[in-house]
Amino acid sequence: MKKILKKFSCYKKIRAYYGILNGVYSDKFGFFKKTNLLKIFLSDLKKYKKINENPNFKISWNFISPYIYDKTENTPVEPTYFYQDSWCAEKVFQNKPSHHYDIGSKAEMVGIISQFTPTTMID
Repeated sequence: MKKILKKFSCYKKIRAYYGILNGVYSDKFGFFKKTNLLKIFLSDLKKYKKINENPNFKISWNFISPYIYDKTENTPVEPTYFYQDSWCAEKVFQNKPSHHYDIGSKAEMVGIISQFTPTTMID
């Protein structure tokens, strides 16, 4: 069946929608709330696609994975780890090591540092 579906131009969209619905409807929130949040996500996606003129940032259906609960008025920041990660990244960039061995940092911070310095994460 998969081979047959791949022949249709809408295959990627179908696969993306399946992934969206599978992920969105699998947690503790109510069906109607999730449906409304998904509708908002798809509306925002449509608006973004209309205004996005940069070919480097075109949306691919291979990577659509909505986080429908993340649209908030503000984003809370836990100050200890925020400042700790900023401080650590600054030290790594200042010292320019040939390789950075990171013990216990958040994966996000290690991911950023690893874009500039070969990094091994030890947890």
